[in-house]
Order: sequence, then C-alpha cells, then structure tokens
Amino acid sequence: MEYMSNNEDESPLYLFDSSFVEKMNLKVGSVGDYWPPECFGKDLFDVLGDQRPDRRWLIDQSEVTSPLSITEWLLNFHAEARKTPGCMEGICNEGEVLHVPSKWWHLVINLSPSIAITQNFIPEAHLANALGFLRDRPQQVSGFGNDVEDPYSLFTARLRKTYPALFEKGLSELERLELGKKRKWDELVGVNGEEGARGKDFGFGFGLGDDDDAEVP
Repeated sequence: MEYMSNNEDESPLYLFDSSFVEKMNLKVGSVGDYWPPECFGKDLFDVLGDQRPDRRWLIDQSEVTSPLSITEWLLNFHAEARKTPGCMEGICNEGEVLHVPSKWWHLVINLSPSIAITQNFIPEAHLANALGFLRDRPQQVSGFGNDVEDPYSLFTARLRKTYPALFEKGLSELERLELGKKRKWDELVGVNGEEGARGKDFGFGFGLGDDDDAEVP
C-alpha cells in the first residue's frame, strides 16, 4: 500500500502473487482469514492436492501503462465499450465478491488504493470444457509445477479415482460437445451425412497443420 501511494515510477510495478497464502501464513477456510463462497461448489482441481496448478493471486495494482494506460483507456475506449451489447458495469465494494463467468472479457479499475484476491476454480458445470482444454491444448496449460509433465493424465486419473461417476459424466459431455462442433463444421462445408461429402471439391489450408477452434474454458 505504501508503494502504491508514494511511488513515482514511470511504469509502476504490478503485483500478481500466487504464493501470498504461504508467504503471509494465511489460513483459507470458513474459520480462516478468507474463504471462497460455498455457493460456487467444490473445486474439482482439489483432487490434485499439492500438485494442483496456481489458482489464487493477491493483486496490488498501480496504474497499468502497457499496452494502454488506464487514463488513455478511459478517455478513448470506455464510452465505446459501454455501447457493446451485453456490456455490464458495476462497483465492487470492500469485502464483496464478484464472479466473472468463464470466457468473459473483463477489466478492473481501482477507484481508490486497493488490494484484491482473485481465484480460479473448476466447477462441475465446466468439467467437460476443462478436460478438453487440458487434453487438446497442453501448450497453453500453465501454473503446474515442474514435476507435472502431463496435467491431463494426472487430473483424469485423480478425478476417476475420487469422483468416478462425475468423471464419466464429464467425458460424455465432452464427447457431446465435440460431436456438436463436428456437425456445425459439416454444415459449413456442405457435408451431408446421407450422401457423403457433397462439398468434396471445397477445401482450404494454410500449411500450418491442424488448427481446430476448441474453446478455452
């Protein structure tokens, strides 16, 4: 807080600390220093124990200067962003919790010197998307320790052991989602299930190999 209030750096530091609980000897839980709201349900990454990826951060933010300063954003883009269909804006006061749904673009501006805690989790409703991301986008998976070489295999093994029924349900949902994407693609390129590849003369490529558009959870 002292740095935030008194620094004169041209590009102030932005603290994003994933180890703050351990460094500050905090207790997380209903009788601890803070706790995630129970309404979000269980976090399925908890099955990984100490091998789970980073999921909570302490944020101490001075003004961000890259790629745009907050001042420049407010002057030039804020009014335009408000016109975007579905745009929502509000104020989160001290002690309140704001849930940002998966895949929602968002921006946070501190109206006064503030410290915040943010935390990610995998609820049951997003298990299929999480499984697909871990399996199909391993190069984009981050936050795991160096001892975890295959996050997907580790997670599925622990999940199958701890919640076998939920694991099978997640795989079935993932298969359903993938089938739906395939059907949309077939409709786009003109493939008819009964007649075969009706649009077989159509094709394109960029010479970059397979580049599916699987959604990121």
